[in-house]
Amino acid sequence: MCQAVTPYHFDPAQQLNVLPNGRPAVSDPDLLLAVGTTTSTAGSATHFDD
Repeated sequence: MCQAVTPYHFDPAQQLNVLPNGRPAVSDPDLLLAVGTTTSTAGSATHFDD
């Protein structure tokens, strides 16, 4: 099985997914078209009501 690799990571200080250059992942429309979303599981770990 092949595991997907995302070109962004969750930044807990900013509470959003960021690109390697530090820009918010949502600011890259080509990335959004390719991956469909930039959701993370961080909310589930930090909020009891997710």
